[in-house]
Amino acid sequence: MSTILDVAPTILSRMGWEKRPFYQGRDLFENKIRSESIFEETYTPEAIYDRFGMLQFPWHMVYTPETQKFELYNLISDPGEGDEIFETHKNSEEIIKLQEMLRLKASDILKFRKEVNLDEKSLKMLKSLGYIK
Repeated sequence: MSTILDVAPTILSRMGWEKRPFYQGRDLFENKIRSESIFEETYTPEAIYDRFGMLQFPWHMVYTPETQKFELYNLISDPGEGDEIFETHKNSEEIIKLQEMLRLKASDILKFRKEVNLDEKSLKMLKSLGYIK
C-alpha cells in the first residue's frame, strides 16, 4: 500500500536526487511497486467537484461522480497528462476493471461522507490559499 510518505522519495527520484536516509517512503515508480493501485480523493469546497483517482501504472484514471465523467491518461506515453484518452480505451478489459474499481471505491466513500459547512474565516483562508475561488 502506498502512502503520503512516498511523495518525497518519488519526487527526489524523478529529479535524479538520492533518497535521504530519514525518509520512510519509497519511489512510487520503482518496478517492484508498479502493480499497486494508489487511490486519490479531493472534495468540495477545495475542488469544484468531489473527484477520485486511481493510479495503476501505467494508467491514471480520474472520476467525477457528480458528472459521471471518467478521464484516463497513459503515464508512459504522456507523463504530463496532456492527452485524455478514456473514449479510445473505454472498452479495454483492463480499463473496464479499473473503472469499476474506482467507481465502487468512490461510491463507498460518498455513502459515509458528511457535508462540511465552513465558517467565513475558513472560507477566506481557503480562498487566500487558492483552493477555492
